[in-house]
Amino acid sequence: MIGGKSTIEIWSVACVAALLTGTMVGCDQSGEAKMVEANVAEPATVTDPPAAVQRTVSAPAPLMRTSVQVEIVPQVLDMGPIVPNKAATGSVQIKNVGDTPVRILSVKTSCKCTTIGDLTGTVIAPGASVALEAELEPQPITGLRTATISVIFEGAAEVYQVDVRAEVTLAIRVSPSILNLASGDTTGHVVVASIDGRSFNVISANRRPPVFVDFDPEFDEPRSSYMLRWDLTEEVRARALDRWWVIETDHPDAPLTDAWVRHLSTIDLSGRNRAWQVPGRRSIIGFVDQGSSSDFTIEIKNIGADAIYTIRSLARDFNVELVNFERKGVDGVCTVRITPNAGFAGLLYGPIELLASSGTCMHDVIGKVR
Repeated sequence: MIGGKSTIEIWSVACVAALLTGTMVGCDQSGEAKMVEANVAEPATVTDPPAAVQRTVSAPAPLMRTSVQVEIVPQVLDMGPIVPNKAATGSVQIKNVGDTPVRILSVKTSCKCTTIGDLTGTVIAPGASVALEAELEPQPITGLRTATISVIFEGAAEVYQVDVRAEVTLAIRVSPSILNLASGDTTGHVVVASIDGRSFNVISANRRPPVFVDFDPEFDEPRSSYMLRWDLTEEVRARALDRWWVIETDHPDAPLTDAWVRHLSTIDLSGRNRAWQVPGRRSIIGFVDQGSSSDFTIEIKNIGADAIYTIRSLARDFNVELVNFERKGVDGVCTVRITPNAGFAGLLYGPIELLASSGTCMHDVIGKVR
């Protein structure tokens, strides 16, 4: 239980033993943590046990009690918006609102992407508080990230849970971040807004002039938020869908932003035949000067003993080469160099292919040559 001044009554020492057998669920390959459920066994019914049985139960005498009274604030640890590839940190306060000391038996997280402070064994005096700190590791994928932290106190019959969340977003957020064509719709609307409240201009959407709703760029002042209409009817008919609907802006921290186009033709099914994954699905590399090259990195998850041995461009406007592959445990990092074609300028967009002995993976590159 979390939040408020909740009191949990304990009726049997068997409850604590059952709670300690709880199992945690980790992240899936997208990086999103799944919620946890403690695998709590039903305690046996105990009515007036004999004195001989009571003497076999032992625990630290100063901390044995009939109730635990703690308050965790805030109830949800919201780390707010964070930009891709940046860690998010935050903390909650655990306060003992009872009149006896409280010992923390364990603190667990549902996701290996979440690092928490080690408070195991910490004793909180009556009226005192301790900070439970958490950090979400950097992630290139935009979207909502969630995790759950479970805290078990000595003498409590249930687990206290703290929900953790953060939104990974570019400086310009597109909502919704997915254009869902799977249901058959080929048109819709999105809201494009700066997370810092700064006014900006939308230059293009899907390589075309943006279609605004209730805004005229010739007469209206720039805003911090716009509604845009999207229409991919012709692309669906011509079977020429891109995987990303790219928006160009003049915001200094987000010259490019995008939304994923969900359609059968935009899903890379090659991942079903290999163990390793590229969670980012695309790299927004920003500006590249005309006539020069630019390096960027791609994270590889669960590649194990395998390795990316080459990368090739499937786009007509640029070439790529593998500069380096570095192994990090079971994961790896590729350093990739992109070189636009001579004379090319404007939006740089296209797929590249990563090749390993165990399979291949499609990855998109989005940038702008100036």
